[in-house]
Amino acid sequence: MESSPTIQKLPSLAALSHLEAACRLGSVTQAAKELGVSHAAVSQAITGLETRFGKLLNRRGKGDWRPTPAAKALIAGYLRATSTLARSVASAESEPAENSFRIRVDQAFANGWLSHHTASLIAEFPNVVVGARETHGPESLVISRSDLSRKFSASAELFRDVLMPVCAPTLLDRFAFNSPADLVQAPLICGNAIYWRNWFEATGVDPDIKMRTIIMSEQSLRIRCATQGLGITLINPVFALPELESGALAIASQTMLPRPSPYRAYWRSEDENLPEIRRLVDWFYRVTRGTFTSLAASAACQPVLMTSAIAA
Repeated sequence: MESSPTIQKLPSLAALSHLEAACRLGSVTQAAKELGVSHAAVSQAITGLETRFGKLLNRRGKGDWRPTPAAKALIAGYLRATSTLARSVASAESEPAENSFRIRVDQAFANGWLSHHTASLIAEFPNVVVGARETHGPESLVISRSDLSRKFSASAELFRDVLMPVCAPTLLDRFAFNSPADLVQAPLICGNAIYWRNWFEATGVDPDIKMRTIIMSEQSLRIRCATQGLGITLINPVFALPELESGALAIASQTMLPRPSPYRAYWRSEDENLPEIRRLVDWFYRVTRGTFTSLAASAACQPVLMTSAIAA
């Protein structure tokens, strides 16, 4: 493919990089050291630019290197061009292959569940591209608690979202949690105290009960604080299965607080890759069910009836 006439008229990026370094550092010698080339190479590049444009690019003084207005204009254009090129390269590198499937998941779902099942997902769907942030590109599948029915024409419920209090076993040994109200003996870890107040209200405890809270915005930080015995946190057990199965966390109370919105998978019914997308949905449905089965079998979750959290 031949280059366009406009590109053919442009000076080389290498020559412009030599000019930029000399102007920024105020020295051809320093520019040569930074670029790893000879002093002559930098001088020749700048001389070539001066010859090409018929203008001096340096106000030569005693030992200093001061750019002329023409040099400043060239450098400004060079920096804008390289910045645009860098963004284009980053975009091209992050662009999935044409036959890939782009999946977007909630951050909590990504950190708490999908991170433990990534190998299985990639093994079954090698072309899948997963992200936790909305992008401008087409999304084959979105898993979220948010209602996205206006954007997507098809959906399926994966599991109900519930919150249960969990803590390190050492905290259970330290305090006697004989009733829901007893949990206020320990610090309560949360992203927002309203969740604990809603949980207490659901258990028949005054929601205005005095609490000591530790505010952590990230779910992963709340789980880590709980495993370190710093307090009790409310979490969907699905997102803490490794910690519950290993014994790093234990259920502090069997009372679950259902959240109003379940986790759903959303997709477009007219998508040309519909059979593969349905296979993806089936995979998420099957593997999340397996998580609940593991929870129900875990000694840490007995005698909690985890089936109450599973979509009917």
